[in-house]
Amino acid sequence: MRAGLRAANIRAVTAALAQIPMPEWQRVARQNPEWRRFRGLYPRLRYGPLATGMMMAGLNAYQLKGDPDTGYWTELPALLRRLPLPRSPHALHGRLRGYFAAQRLPVGKLRRLSRFLGSECAARIWAASPREVRERIPAIWHELAQTMQQRPRAKTVCFAMKCLGVSVRIAACPLAQIEIPIPVDARILRLTLRLRLCTRTSERVVQEAWRRVLFLLQHRLARLTMIELDSLLWQIGALPPHRTLAFFQRLQSEPTGRAFVALLHEQDTGRR
Repeated sequence: MRAGLRAANIRAVTAALAQIPMPEWQRVARQNPEWRRFRGLYPRLRYGPLATGMMMAGLNAYQLKGDPDTGYWTELPALLRRLPLPRSPHALHGRLRGYFAAQRLPVGKLRRLSRFLGSECAARIWAASPREVRERIPAIWHELAQTMQQRPRAKTVCFAMKCLGVSVRIAACPLAQIEIPIPVDARILRLTLRLRLCTRTSERVVQEAWRRVLFLLQHRLARLTMIELDSLLWQIGALPPHRTLAFFQRLQSEPTGRAFVALLHEQDTGRR
């Protein structure tokens, strides 16, 4: 076990989550805003532009105004639905520039918009099929990080790659695995700390803790990917205990909910 990880807590969390049936994991992933809000654009928007737009959305999904679901993740697809279909990444840049200019931290977001949509990486994805993207995901990950001048493990790089994986699924192309770390945002970090999965809070250690959980879950659920795990963690990451339990009840997994709430209570109590 890697230094900084708490093996017993990782095993306990894995045991709780392993009770969730695979169809329910898949339903959770489809309820995340990046899937639920963008899927209506396909096939009106052909696959390459859809994937490129979803990656751009992922890259700029930070410091968002208000509720991300009813704001950002609703507004962007609505904008793309209203406007004429873009014929190139350059045209997409023109469609999105005004939107990002009105967001928080507009200078940084406009810089990312230009850097990504003006890149060879975006041009290749724009022209690709879902199968071509699926086969090139590891290469695209590193190419994206280089294009954006960020670390491959950086939150928005990982999230953009998750969005790319979701785009493959939206296009009904099977995606067995996506070997990308989960994006560590405030919700994921807070939940990781509450579960005491690690003794250090660096991005790398937190990602390694959840990579280990995913690896152990895959012994029972071979088709489980980072997409499903990250979606579930993001949806429960900010919930109080009673709403966490209700969330798992909706998944027909009340024993998992009770075990998970008990783990959170146990770890919260243990820190006092």
